[in-house]
Amino acid sequence: MGGDIMLKLKQMRPEDSKRKGAILVLAAFFLVGILTFVGMSVDLGLVNVTKTRMQTCADACALAAAQEIVAAIQEASKDPDIEDPHAYAETQAIAMAQEVASKNGFLVTTADVDFGRRAWSVDEQGFEVDWNASPYNAVKVNVRRDDDRTHRKDGKLNLLFGPAFGRKAVSLKTEAAAYVEARDFVTVLDFSGSMNYDSVPFATSLDKDDVEDNLDDIYDTLQASGAYYSDAPGVEKFPAGGWGKINSYAGTYKASSSSNTIYEFLELGSDEDSDEKVRFYDYNNYSKKILELGPGTYNLNDLPGNVDDDINSFKVPDGFTVTLWDFENQGGWQFGPRTSNVSSMGSRNNDAEWVVITGPTSSSSYSPYPQEGRNNSGDFQGKPNEDESEDMWRDYISWVISNSNDGNSSRLRIDSSHDYRYDFGYRTLMMYMVYDQRRNDESEDLWRVPGYPYQAVKDGMSQFNSFLTNLSFGDSLGLVSYGSTARKQNELYSSDVSAPNLVTNVDLGSNYLTTDYQKIETIQVHHQAAHYTESTNIGDGVKNAREILTSEGRAGARWQMLVMTDGVVNKPNNVPSGLPSGWDTFDWDALTDWDGDGVANYDASDVSGSNSSQKKYLFYETRVAVTNGITVHTMAVGEGADRNLMKALATMGGGIYIEVRGNTTSEDMAETLREKFNLLAGNVPPAKLL
Repeated sequence: MGGDIMLKLKQMRPEDSKRKGAILVLAAFFLVGILTFVGMSVDLGLVNVTKTRMQTCADACALAAAQEIVAAIQEASKDPDIEDPHAYAETQAIAMAQEVASKNGFLVTTADVDFGRRAWSVDEQGFEVDWNASPYNAVKVNVRRDDDRTHRKDGKLNLLFGPAFGRKAVSLKTEAAAYVEARDFVTVLDFSGSMNYDSVPFATSLDKDDVEDNLDDIYDTLQASGAYYSDAPGVEKFPAGGWGKINSYAGTYKASSSSNTIYEFLELGSDEDSDEKVRFYDYNNYSKKILELGPGTYNLNDLPGNVDDDINSFKVPDGFTVTLWDFENQGGWQFGPRTSNVSSMGSRNNDAEWVVITGPTSSSSYSPYPQEGRNNSGDFQGKPNEDESEDMWRDYISWVISNSNDGNSSRLRIDSSHDYRYDFGYRTLMMYMVYDQRRNDESEDLWRVPGYPYQAVKDGMSQFNSFLTNLSFGDSLGLVSYGSTARKQNELYSSDVSAPNLVTNVDLGSNYLTTDYQKIETIQVHHQAAHYTESTNIGDGVKNAREILTSEGRAGARWQMLVMTDGVVNKPNNVPSGLPSGWDTFDWDALTDWDGDGVANYDASDVSGSNSSQKKYLFYETRVAVTNGITVHTMAVGEGADRNLMKALATMGGGIYIEVRGNTTSEDMAETLREKFNLLAGNVPPAKLL
């Protein structure tokens, strides 16, 4: 065998030996290439795995930082000691991004975190982020490995085979951005008549002192407002001395069943025996008397004898005051008892359009009723004349005498020892106005007063607007009011309220959503309980809010509404036509199982009981809102609110249920509502990745 091998070796040719050597060289060359490819693949895989980890970390850091902004804003909504929530949020966001990065094995510095503001672009009709613009609601986090000190968390990535090719490490960088979603928010507020009920004795569980304090506050607010009649500038509706013997909080007691007897006793009419008047003299002849005028308001252009041009001076008796009034510029010049020369007053004589004369605080003139109301055209009726005032005063007197209305046999009684019947003073007049004459077309100045719970809701809404203003996250806001029907609120004019020199006209055009929260604030502040109508149609309020959001809501914003009430839904009388077939046959038990245990928390008997069709309609409108992507929050205020119903609606709507109990002082209720509205304003949506 060995011989055979030797024979074969001897038989090998030189060419064969050369071929074997070439193959070995070629194999070595390919082996180097293969090793190079494997090394590059390993290093590339290492880079990709590391970049994936870095990107995951950047996403987590950005989300956590943005969510920390959410948490900081929510904390600021509860803690008034946080004076600058944005600075607080920025600090917290950076700290959170660094903590998340560290736990994932990376390093994030303050310089690696950028902040910006995501806002709606009218030109682009979409949301855009302006980095470094404040207030911040967007965060971008950079995760880097670019430090030459490769042992650090942010050090360059060491390669396994790179050194063989002259490259020991590589720099890597990833980034991610997250934002806090803006909201399109519509508040649906109860403007029904019961929103003043905590201010009348029979409808509240407050004690005597609290009721009287509230009534006194209402009167004091009206008296301090300086409100005057629309056609009588300078004539205050609520004079400091009151009206005749209606001149104190407790008032004058007079037990009689005759409104005529009480009217005369209270000295509300004029004293016809009084002959005191202001005498006006001719411009060219000082001794020539043109006319005499008693207390009242007069248009100089309407007086006989060309008084506006010919008047030279006037003589004012003791106890009288004369005011020349420039109505257009809301200015006046007042004169007391003396002889005054108009010609020495410069432009005052030329500018004056009206003269206002007030007499002594005695009953020498009639006491005009302190509200004018509106006529059938919706215009203010002006200062009531004596006959009109007498009719109005008699209605008030009869109301105090009767002490019963709508089944409330003790309307003017807090308890058996505190009965206001036959008391004719500021308190019973305020009771009469806020309970029996509460609509804006009856008592036009009640928007000014702290009637509860409505004033507490207005204060809370003001706080809500203030928080959104300071937050400045690009949320838009709308307002729907409801009584017997609902109204989308987007305008307010001086003719709408009795404040010609107080109101800035508001007109949002065809829009109902705005980022100018002050305009919504102006609209809501100048409304009152039972502003339009007195009943409670919550379903129509939800419907109108949904229509605003679905027609004007912005893509990329979270749609939300707050539905607030202090009572029980009792409208509409007839469910609106056009609803789809089967709308009232929902599985009510499933809809109202808010704890998920398979048992309805809002009992079906509640739906089929009193006002069942109105409740079903409200449920229907809420469900339609939810299916349109709207989050529904609810707020129940006071003892009379249907709390179970409002809780069920919030559960269905995926929102927050807020409860504000009654049986508390007006100050406590107002403070609670401010806190609750703040909580809602700070409830910004969870962060999302850009």
